[in-house]
Formats: sequence, C-alpha cells, structure tokens
Amino acid sequence: RKTDSNQTIDQPGIFGNHTCWFFDLPPWDPNLDPTFLLTTVDQAVFRAEADAGPVHLNWMFREPLAPTADRSFEPPVGLPIGRWLDSGAPYTSYLKSLPGMPDGLADEIAAVAAGSGLVVAGRLRSRAEGKAVADLAEHLGWPLFADILSFARGSEASTAISNFDLLLALDEFRDRLQPRTVLHFGGRATSKRLYEHLEHNPPERFVLVSSVRDRVDPIHRVTQRIESDVREVAEALRSQLSSKAIGAARPPTDVVLQRRYQTHVDQTLSDALSSASELTEPWVARHVARSLGPGQGLFVGSSMPIRDVDSFAGSSGPLAAYGNRGASGIDGTVASAVGVAVGRRSAMTVYLGDLALLHDLNSLALVRSCPYPVIVVVANNDGGGIFSFLPIADYPDVFEPYFGTPHGLSFESAAEMFGLTYAAPSDADAFSSAYDALVRAGTPGLIEVRTSRERNFEVHRELLDEIRAAAQEAVRPDRVTQA
Repeated sequence: RKTDSNQTIDQPGIFGNHTCWFFDLPPWDPNLDPTFLLTTVDQAVFRAEADAGPVHLNWMFREPLAPTADRSFEPPVGLPIGRWLDSGAPYTSYLKSLPGMPDGLADEIAAVAAGSGLVVAGRLRSRAEGKAVADLAEHLGWPLFADILSFARGSEASTAISNFDLLLALDEFRDRLQPRTVLHFGGRATSKRLYEHLEHNPPERFVLVSSVRDRVDPIHRVTQRIESDVREVAEALRSQLSSKAIGAARPPTDVVLQRRYQTHVDQTLSDALSSASELTEPWVARHVARSLGPGQGLFVGSSMPIRDVDSFAGSSGPLAAYGNRGASGIDGTVASAVGVAVGRRSAMTVYLGDLALLHDLNSLALVRSCPYPVIVVVANNDGGGIFSFLPIADYPDVFEPYFGTPHGLSFESAAEMFGLTYAAPSDADAFSSAYDALVRAGTPGLIEVRTSRERNFEVHRELLDEIRAAAQEAVRPDRVTQA
C-alpha cells in the first residue's frame, strides 16, 4: 500500500458508512491463528444477516493470486535488508522538497560513474523532462530505459535501449545487467520485468527523483528519495558532472553490448511484423506508434495495449504518449484521450481494448464533437486478453467467466450511432489503408481489430522465441570481440 504499486488503491473503509461492518484482514502467514480467520468470517456473516446489509472484508493476497502447489511462506530476508542492518542508517533516506539538486549528489554519482549504472525514465510530464533525463544518460554513458510514457522514448541518446522490456525476458541480458547505481526519474514504469529484475538484483544505490511527495517504490529498493523538479535535477547533475573526470575511466563495453542486443531485437521485430499479413495486437501496437501524423499524440489504454506499445513499438523518433496509470483502470479511457487532444490542441489516436471501450462507450460522443480529430483503435479479443498471460489461465473452470469475461459484441453499430467512420480490417494491409486514410483526412473514426485471446498469447510467445534466437546471435563471441 502507498508505494505506487500497480493496480492498488486504498481499500480500507472505501465504502464509508454504507456497510454494516468492515474488517481489514492481513495476508496469510504461518503464524496467523486460523481461529482468528474463522471468527472474523463468522462475525461478517452474522452482521450481514442481523443488520440486513452488506459487509466489507478487505482481504489482501500475495502474488501469485492463482493457487500454487507450494502453500508455504517465508519472509524474504535478503541482501537489501542485510545492507541496511550493517549501515546504521535509515533504509530509505528522505530529502524534503528542494528547488534543485541536493548538495553532494554529483560527487556521489561521479564516484561510481566509472562503474555500472542505469538511468530509468518513468512517467514524466513533458518533452523537456524527457530530454533532460536522456541527456544525462548520454553524458554518463549509462543505459537509458525510457518508459513509453516518459517523453524520452525515441531520444537521440546513444545509450537508449528502447526494447528493454523484451530484453529483460532473456536470461543472458539479465545476467549482464547488474547496475551498482540506478537513477530513476519520474513515476512508475510500465515494465513489470524491470521491477522484478531490480527486486532480485538490488543495486547498491537506488536514487529516485520525483516532484510528487508520494512514495514511488513498489519493490522497496529506493535508498535515496529526492523530492524535486525532475528537469532541474537532471540538468544540474549533468552540469556538475561535466566538471568532473568521469569519462576517461568509463568502460563502454556493457553499453555497446546492450546496444547490439537492442539492434538485433528491433530488427527481429521489424522482420517478423512487417512481413506478416496477419493482423495481431503486437503488429497494431507497433504500427500505430510508428504511423502517427505530424504532431499527433497517442493515448494508450491500460492492460495489454500499453504493454504492447511499450514492448513492441521500438524507436522511430520522439513519441508523445499518454495513459491513465493511477490504478491502471479502464474507465474513462476515451474521455481522457479527448481531454488530452483538447489540452494539446492536436490530433490524437487512442489505442485500447474492447472492455475499456465498453466501459466508456458514451465518450464516443466526445470523439464526434472534439475540434481535433481523434481516431479510436480498439483491439477486440472478446474479453480481458492480459489474463491469458497470468497463472490463473491454468484454471479453466473459473478463467472464462470471471477473468476472460467474453461479451460477444462488436462496435460497428456504436460507430454508426455516434456518426464515426468505421472500419474492420481483416489483415495488416487493410488496417494500414484504413488508418492512414483517417490520418491523412484528419477525420475521427473507429477501427475495430478482431483478434483471438488464444492466438494473441501464441503470437507473443512466438515473437519472444524469435527474439531469444536473435539475442544468441548478438552475443556470438566473434561479434562481441568486434564490438
């Protein structure tokens, strides 16, 4: 709670006095007395019946949520806690709001700049922030992992690794990524693989810079939290480091090798997706992100769309991408996209899933009346596609009705009702024609991409297999020597 962990909100007492009774249950551990659980459930049932109304049990579960063969639990005590015990200092040191960069930070970074480091650009507020972070990564010579919502994706930094989420699925890449220092700017990143890697391979120093006061630390690895303006800190840090000898001793081998990974993966995606006629969700995510009109923005829906754009779009120039990443919900996606179009005074494409569009169907009226053309691209896989990638998919008796939630609907009539141009392309060429025509014409429209959840899962797996093969080519001994 209160760590900016994905899809979490404050549940305790969320229904106020509209429930007859509320209780906050802790997650299970071996020391929890089972009779405590029994008496709690009995009280809840009794209150619901006696008071003739709803009760609220807020029951926390640890991941994975799906049942596992191993029901045991052991508190995770590892390297980060050991370092804290030996340090005699707080686990996370907090610095109050500052106008710029805290004294001494540049010296600390300069001292480790010759070693391995990583710059992460999370969700940022502007191109100026994204550029400042990218420039700092370039100056340090550290890899830049830029989230799709960072405004740093597509930067000219020579150390930028745009397909880092896919690369983190490769054992050999993870083995080579062991940064001593992480500089994280802005909000939470989309990539779950990044957080899993840093959780299990904690850096010695994890500095997080954000202008908000809330904790942004879902894996509890941050060692220094700076509440300040992202652009000011990044620019000041770069300026101060310019006067320090950090470049001569810095070995570029790690970054060069990571860039080789990046090149092979991006080429693999280009070959696999550009030559395919099949209309798949990874193809749509990549095509839309790379085919925006001049000045056009991209609003990405939660769940699979934002993950696919983050993973498969790669880099083809600066990208202005937006999304609702509070609780990663699907309500109000179309309305938010129209709001950003009005705020930017520019055309907008919104790429979202079918459930998200169903939850915000009436906002198609805003699309029709928006003074700036908004194109709605919906991936309709008849339910919640992301759940096919989770362990719960192994339980078919509950998966379809409660997680897959098929609805059997299409959006042609909705487009007609709201007076929007509609297309339902059956292959990649037809999608390109329909989408490019709307972009050129500067008119709003709705493009429905019908896919299969089962096939979508297979496509992701096939692409990852091809990427693994490409990675093996990237680290052939002769190629590493050349690099």
